[in-house]
Order: sequence, then C-alpha cells, then structure tokens
Amino acid sequence: VRETKAFNADVLMPEEDPLRSVLNDLLHHRAWSTSAQDLAKKLNVTPRTLTRHFIQATGMNFRDWKHRMRLIFALEKMANGSSVKSAAILAGYGDASAFSIQFKNLYGSCPRDFFKSDS
Repeated sequence: VRETKAFNADVLMPEEDPLRSVLNDLLHHRAWSTSAQDLAKKLNVTPRTLTRHFIQATGMNFRDWKHRMRLIFALEKMANGSSVKSAAILAGYGDASAFSIQFKNLYGSCPRDFFKSDS
C-alpha cells in the first residue's frame, strides 16, 4: 500500500452552480485545453466577470486552478500505480519532463520521490 499525502487541500471547487457543474464536466472529460475564455463563453459571462467570480470562489485564477487540478489528477494516477510518463500524458502534458518540472515547482520533489516514505 502506497503512502498518500493530502495533495489537494489547497485547491477548492466552487460551491455554486453553474460554475461547479462546468468544472466537474471539464475534469470528468479531462478537457485540459479549456481556456478561461472558453469557460466564460460556456457560462455566458465575460472573461473579466469569470475571473472575478473564480478568484472569489477558489482563491486563485482559472489557469492556476486548472494547472493544480492537472497535477492532482496525475498524482492520483500515480498513487494507483500509473507510471510518471503515463500520468503526465493523461494529465495533458506533452512529455514526462515538462510534467516533472511543474510537479517539482509545486510539490518540492520529483514525482518518483513523492510517495517514498520518510523513513
């Protein structure tokens, strides 16, 4: 059994619909290429309004939120046995090295070392 860490405590899902529903759909379909403009269009609001509401609901802008959710998605895949390369591709990264750099910037260790115990 692999040790898991609380890696998504700092990423909030908005409580109110329709934003929550659209984001759940994005995550379910792994629509990682969705932009803030795409999201604003789906919600029938201006990008500026979306940004204001998104920051209020999640504490971060859409781009940063999506970036973290992609990393969380990849972490979950790795926790369930996927290789770093496979998890990176499923999370929408072009290659494992780009993923590893982003991962290390956020979590402070490379993906292979993340689940190693401290003992």
